[in-house]
Amino acid sequence: MMEEYKKFKVAAVQASPVLPMNMKATVDKACTLIEEAGKKGAQLVVFPETLVPMYPNWSIDLQNPTEWAQN
Repeated sequence: MMEEYKKFKVAAVQASPVLPMNMKATVDKACTLIEEAGKKGAQLVVFPETLVPMYPNWSIDLQNPTEWAQN
């Protein structure tokens, strides 16, 4: 028996957080982008996993990998 699948529109958003690290402004930006995608028909909107909170990769000394466990 063949199942029927319903098509729907997905928006994959490539966006950066608001810097310097500003969670409220970043969430506001994400909400605006969600609204924009919805107006264009998107039913699912996805963002980078570390948009909120951001991923400050410059804050860790990569020469010292054990530093991750200390933070």
